[in-house]
Amino acid sequence: MKKIWLDLTNSPHVILYNSMIPKMKEAGYDIVITARDYAQTIELLELFSIPYTLIGKHQGKNKIKKILGLLSRSFALYKFAKGKNFDAAISMSSQYIMIAARLRRIPHMTLFDYEYSTGHKISFRLSKKILSPQGVSQEVLKEYGAKMEKVVYYSGLKEQFYIHYYMKKYREMYGASNPIREKFHIDEERVLVVVRPEATVAHYQINKNSLSMELVEFLNNHPIKPFIILLPRINSQREEYKQKNFENVIIPDEVINGIDLVASCDLIIGAGGTMNREGAAVGTPVYTIYQGGKMCAVDRMLIESERMTHVATKHDFSKIKLVKKTKAPHTIGEDLTEMYIKEIEKLIKL
Repeated sequence: MKKIWLDLTNSPHVILYNSMIPKMKEAGYDIVITARDYAQTIELLELFSIPYTLIGKHQGKNKIKKILGLLSRSFALYKFAKGKNFDAAISMSSQYIMIAARLRRIPHMTLFDYEYSTGHKISFRLSKKILSPQGVSQEVLKEYGAKMEKVVYYSGLKEQFYIHYYMKKYREMYGASNPIREKFHIDEERVLVVVRPEATVAHYQINKNSLSMELVEFLNNHPIKPFIILLPRINSQREEYKQKNFENVIIPDEVINGIDLVASCDLIIGAGGTMNREGAAVGTPVYTIYQGGKMCAVDRMLIESERMTHVATKHDFSKIKLVKKTKAPHTIGEDLTEMYIKEIEKLIKL
């Protein structure tokens, strides 16, 4: 049995690989997981009952701490891998595992959908295989250190690697009912909005601009009184919003499956990437208030195809249509899981 090492460093990684792990095991792989304490990564691993070894935590935005954290956690992973005889390592752009795997001579494969991360200068050089969304130019990949013979393009959204798995479970569990409305006792006629603020400590949040607070104030005071589920990323952000005591806003204390949210709500307004794209993958109207660095090729594609609307300033809040969703949640695009499994097989043979 081939042994695969997987490192999870952020919440969306758990969502993706939770759907992948059963199929990887069916394909004959033994999976060993390490994880970093950041956002809801550990909570989601516990929610899905996924065995893991906790190694390290996020170091914040301080550059010196980030560098020291990169070195210390990479070394900790290097020690962890001793004697494990891993055949391959995989991640969503975890530089930590890439460094450790290279030192242990374990081939690594990375999956990404935001091409302008400075971390790619490490990941593209250290990975043996790079899974990139179509639409990302070869010039950008080469600029960040990728050799094109390593690159495998996939069509559509990264979320298509797992959205079919969750939507099947969603339909099996809930049928035509709405689990989020039932959980929070939300009237069926009330517009339900999910808001995801900016990731203040993320690599792509290069400036301090934010529309999130003004957006929540706009929604909370809107005449139609939509019900807003707000999903802060870190505790300090949670406390900042809680102190406002918004009348029509709830900030859940427990971790909620994001797919349940994007499938059950009427619209999503996010300052990041994954939840927005999950919404686009299930046909939920999506608005992006992203204020980070350059907008990635995937988001440009979604905006051009009118599956996502760009809200660039507070003057664009009028673009947001606070109406009930007319279509039931459904998956858009093909299931990419088998493609991922095949690329793991190729990785092991390198």
